[in-house]
Amino acid sequence: MTAKHRKKLYVWCQFFYPELISTGQVITELFERLSDRFEIEVHCAQPTLEKSVKISPVLDYRGIKVVRLWSCTLPKIWLLGKLLNQFTYSASLICKALTLPNGSRINVFTDPFFLPLLLYILQPIKKFKYTITLFDLYPETISNHNLLSKNSLFYKLWDHMTNIVYVKACHVITIGRCMQEIVSKRPIHWKRKPVFIPIWCDTDNIRRKTLPRNYFRELWNVEKDAFLVGYSGNLAKFHPIETFMEAANLLRDHEDIKFIFVGEGAKKKESQSYCEKNHLSNCHFQTYVERGDLGSLLASFDCGLVGLNPEQTGLSVPSKTIALMTAGVPIIACVNEGSETSLMIQENDCGYQCPPTDSTKLAKFILKLKEDRKQGKVFEENAVFAASKSYQITDIANIYANYLRA
Repeated sequence: MTAKHRKKLYVWCQFFYPELISTGQVITELFERLSDRFEIEVHCAQPTLEKSVKISPVLDYRGIKVVRLWSCTLPKIWLLGKLLNQFTYSASLICKALTLPNGSRINVFTDPFFLPLLLYILQPIKKFKYTITLFDLYPETISNHNLLSKNSLFYKLWDHMTNIVYVKACHVITIGRCMQEIVSKRPIHWKRKPVFIPIWCDTDNIRRKTLPRNYFRELWNVEKDAFLVGYSGNLAKFHPIETFMEAANLLRDHEDIKFIFVGEGAKKKESQSYCEKNHLSNCHFQTYVERGDLGSLLASFDCGLVGLNPEQTGLSVPSKTIALMTAGVPIIACVNEGSETSLMIQENDCGYQCPPTDSTKLAKFILKLKEDRKQGKVFEENAVFAASKSYQITDIANIYANYLRA
């Protein structure tokens, strides 16, 4: 499509290239595939994870105009720092939005979590045509974690504003069927019901394995013949990292089983402290790898872990599941039954589902995969087939584009 025939699309999200955290990465991956169909301008925050690289406030990335608004760049694992980053970015975004043409087409994401609420203020003034993509549900998450009572005036006000923002949206996109069900039950006279589009990853990139299979094992001094249990991504408060640690403790005497945790997040330091306190030598912690090396990293795993705390069921969906499936890695998902991740595992027969708090069962599943390599091979083949059939990023981008055009 020629440039002059592409519709202008503004994208609002705190994180975008070169951020390596999951939300920034998956949003970047999606709009790379849409840049030939839309004239895309991303309004994002200053990067917080790429301190060594000076990022221009305006840059062209693969045909996408990336505008970095002013914001604090405090460490996100510090709660106050994270909130200051979010609020300063949002304040800058309001100022920027007021300069956009009336009726502009916007795709807004839920990072930071209150970002869609800015449209409560802006839409009556600017008459934006907007689509909301829900990676997390708020204010439900706040109440489910006992941070705010549903009976409080603030919660009711927040909930009311959310309903108004949803009902005025061109589309509300969810990344899980469980999430879609929760949103659809809101007391709203929907013009268009919320839609479900599966969470995606750069399947093309994951399939490109540019490094030898044992590259990361050698780099991190993990035995080549060890059964490697891997977790790659954010070690955040919503993830049952404690269950993973307890399973590692239960398997401490199995010297041929090693755990590798690749990423950053609020629970990383406490996980490292747990290992030190319990004298665990079977756990290794590393930071994010370069995006182009992710396929090689995942391929080095003998099994991959994903997880979501019970109270977060239906309120978010771990994106790393698709990446593991694409890489052909058997999965153990520590999630509730009925969650989107659980449905993916069951429908595609590519791993085991385990309750998020059951470390004993998790340890048993790890042993089962280690001892039954034939079953692991079946899971690998099923995962690769499902990823190529149902979760190709180009196919998902095509579906997504149809909603953004409407």
